[in-house]
Amino acid sequence: MSQSGRHSGRNLPNGGEIRRLRSLKGWSQDDLALNSGCHKRTVERLEKGEKWFYGTLKDVADALGAS
Repeated sequence: MSQSGRHSGRNLPNGGEIRRLRSLKGWSQDDLALNSGCHKRTVERLEKGEKWFYGTLKDVADALGAS
């Protein structure tokens, strides 16, 4: 999947936004992983802007209230 953060006209957060939103919630990467149903390593990769799948990014965005 593309790393553009866009799918079907929807904007999803990029790595910096994910990190910022996670920090605003007072969550660790472990907390975000638990609340989004993914692994901590996935959160680390998303925050670094590495390759992602739309469904995973959407799950993380949903957990952060950013979708």
